[in-house]
Amino acid sequence: MMAANAGQQQQQQQQPRLRKRLAVVFCCVLLSASLGYLRVFSSSNISQLGSHDESHRRQNRRAKSQRVHAREMKKEHHEHTASHEWVGNEATTKPITTTTTTTVVDVASSSSSQDSETTSASEPSTSCTVEDHLLGASTEKRKQLFGDKTKKYCGDDDGSVATCLHRRVGYPESMCIAKNVRVDGEKFRRWISTPVENANHNTGYYPKQTVPRGVLTAPCENGEINLPREMFGKGGQEVFVEGFAVGRNDCEGGRNVSEPVYVLAHSYGMFNPWHELEQVVHIYGTMLALDLPTDPRINGRLIIFDAPGHDNIPQTFLPVYHPLVERFFGNRPFQSMRDFLQNDECVKFSKLAFLPHGGTSPLSRSISSRQTCSPSPLMSAFVKDFLDSVPEVRDVMSTKIVIVERGSESHRKHTHLGYGDFLEELKRSNEYNKGVVSVVNFGKEGLGILEQMKIARSAKVLIGEHGAALTHALWMRPGTKLVEITDTFRCHCYDNIAEWRQLDYVKESRKGVSLRMWLWKEIKSFTNTPDG
Repeated sequence: MMAANAGQQQQQQQQPRLRKRLAVVFCCVLLSASLGYLRVFSSSNISQLGSHDESHRRQNRRAKSQRVHAREMKKEHHEHTASHEWVGNEATTKPITTTTTTTVVDVASSSSSQDSETTSASEPSTSCTVEDHLLGASTEKRKQLFGDKTKKYCGDDDGSVATCLHRRVGYPESMCIAKNVRVDGEKFRRWISTPVENANHNTGYYPKQTVPRGVLTAPCENGEINLPREMFGKGGQEVFVEGFAVGRNDCEGGRNVSEPVYVLAHSYGMFNPWHELEQVVHIYGTMLALDLPTDPRINGRLIIFDAPGHDNIPQTFLPVYHPLVERFFGNRPFQSMRDFLQNDECVKFSKLAFLPHGGTSPLSRSISSRQTCSPSPLMSAFVKDFLDSVPEVRDVMSTKIVIVERGSESHRKHTHLGYGDFLEELKRSNEYNKGVVSVVNFGKEGLGILEQMKIARSAKVLIGEHGAALTHALWMRPGTKLVEITDTFRCHCYDNIAEWRQLDYVKESRKGVSLRMWLWKEIKSFTNTPDG
């Protein structure tokens, strides 16, 4: 009995200790759960805050771009009074100056206009100090940057036969101008009549046919020219380094051509707006590099250097941009050298400039990385001067949402899942019927380059799948928006254009229903229509 009572007392004494242990365990479990909840909660809140901040930043960027666009539109019909510089011309006013923390960049411009493309409206970033962009700087800045890379041959200053800007931007490149050059018509015609086996007419120029030495000649005080052949690539520069010879040409007399003439060789692009644009940018860059006039009234003409085995050469060069280039050269048609010479034995050119090959342009050099130069002095000056030559494009107001439709004739058959469905829905919508939204297939509709440029210029928002049609974003106004739809990286082509031109850029990779819903949301945000 006493033993039983003792056991009972012992059990009673252990129970409080057991309860205490259980309480401790329960508290530990509760604390652990609370800490886990706090971690999840904090992580969720941080994520939400990050998402909120990103959304806020996007809204701010959009608001900023819309404010810029509004200012541009407001100034559209006011006279542009900012001072500018005529490159290579004595008619020079006070240069436009934009500054950064590290450099001063004067943007080159050839003529004033009422256009809102004010190239000095924003300060370029420090990355705009790279050579490609600063080809568009003022004459003084270019001399400072490229003076030691510019060489004179066969004399000094005005007595020199040739002046070349030699650069290595990943590869050699030379932009040259030769003075008082004679082209021997007989030697030239004998060369182009040479039979050529397996000439590929579909690709235009036959690059393996080298221009014979002596087709181009000029006297040299020093007796020889000694051009650095390692600094010359394909294109017009190859024509110069291979075909030029120093000395007295047998063909004396003949016509004299006083205007600047630009020599283009080796066709490139073949109906692709992006690649053809590279040739056009080289034309403009050569003008700036050699201090030649860009004003269409006095900037000269373009001549295509033929090759053996090829007819209809002008039709193989710049077929897309042909009308724009002719307008930029004051409606002076560009011809082949054969057509220009006709039956003359000799033609003397006062200024003959030789262009690099299109595939080596600043556009190609940029595609592997995202550029941060905004605005680009070169691209700003290029767009302004070319638009000034086509005021019917320049003066188009930016009021529409333009959506690019890729047709079956495109070499990229694949389109994003959901994009075609969206376009079909859009064509039946009120926004489309009211003319607020335009859907365009540049290839199918057979539009010329000036009409295509007008459509791009009219866009406050341009939407399209990755492809050469987005090259037309170049002509959009600063502050407008470019939307590129792509799920695979191909190049930094169009995001770089957006950066250089100060466009609001969005890259969208959604597919299917998600893409369709996102596009509708984008449309409605710009048309101010309610969701439905």
